[in-house]
Amino acid sequence: MMRRVLRLPMGFQSMAGISGGWELVGDFGWKGIGKRKVGKWKVLVGPRRKAALWVRSTGVIVHRMSHEDEHEVLVLCDAGEPSLSPMEGISGILDTQSDPSMFQREHLDRASVVFVGQVTNLSSAGVGGVASMVDMLVSRMPKLKWVHSQSAGVGHLLGPGLAQSLVTLTNARGVYSRSLAEFCLLSMLYFCKDIPRIRDQQSRREWTPFVIEELHGKTVGVVGFGDIGRAAAEKAKIACSVRVLALRRNPEKSGNDNVADELYGPDRLIDMVRQCHFIVCAAPDTPATRGMISREVIGAMRSDAVFINVGRGTIVDEEALCEALKNRKIRGAALDVVTKEPLDPASPLYTLSNVLLSPHTADQTATFKHESTEFFVEMLRDFRAGKALRNIVDKHAGY
Repeated sequence: MMRRVLRLPMGFQSMAGISGGWELVGDFGWKGIGKRKVGKWKVLVGPRRKAALWVRSTGVIVHRMSHEDEHEVLVLCDAGEPSLSPMEGISGILDTQSDPSMFQREHLDRASVVFVGQVTNLSSAGVGGVASMVDMLVSRMPKLKWVHSQSAGVGHLLGPGLAQSLVTLTNARGVYSRSLAEFCLLSMLYFCKDIPRIRDQQSRREWTPFVIEELHGKTVGVVGFGDIGRAAAEKAKIACSVRVLALRRNPEKSGNDNVADELYGPDRLIDMVRQCHFIVCAAPDTPATRGMISREVIGAMRSDAVFINVGRGTIVDEEALCEALKNRKIRGAALDVVTKEPLDPASPLYTLSNVLLSPHTADQTATFKHESTEFFVEMLRDFRAGKALRNIVDKHAGY
């Protein structure tokens, strides 16, 4: 790409009308900011920047960065999706389509980044869903370096083409943790304070005091001690001084963690659940985790245990869980996810009195998608500035 070269005279030069990434070479600063840099300095200058360039000497050269430097973006998402608004005014966003076959050939050749948001119409995707769409882009974009998922889970978009490629995959890990951690704490208190009984007595205009429990001092086990699981454990520990047992694929990664009191590997899952008053499942959906909470594991739980799932429904033997709940083999369950969503109206989970059921809304705040896009925009700026990507997904592990 040809670069425009401008030689600027000494004095203040307005940059407010310039969009995109620029390279500045010479002796200059920003009016009102006081920064000064001599020599070559790459800076992203967007249309929202109101500062003026202060040229301290003549001979300063300003020129447009190439497509390769700017890392242009294709957005695979429903058109008009409100959560994409943080991308407005960001240079290099070439196009947004919910069908990858609609992207122009020129844009496919130029772009090196793909943002994957919500795609509701999967009629063009075939049996592979969003994953087949992403794989199509991987095969058609010669400069593709990075795919980002607006969600924390990546199972829906990680097909064989992306998995086997050299393209980096990142996710929105951390964006949803706070809300999910609050749901987990709510679930623990719901059972400790016996909210169903309180509501039942209220509905019957009955005033009968009864004994409730403290969450303080209880043992909470976390299956999947990643960002979400750790956030849930930390919130419960800070608020109620619970004891935390943490299970993860590589427990050594949390060796110096100040939230977990004890660490376990997957081979010690049964040993862990036997001790827990609450078991929080926050593991992702991967081949290694599917069916992890098996009939045997559920059978090993304490009779006063509560199972909380904010991970994925596929991790649990749902039939065995329903049986244990119906027969009061365990105290209860709080479920934000189930094996097949939406849940079949005939499912016993709807009617069991010891189940708190959420229709996968524990992270559905009014701004959660917007915040996720803001996180991507922040990462895009860093990526264009040559900084390392965060939240890199192990494509073979699936998270």
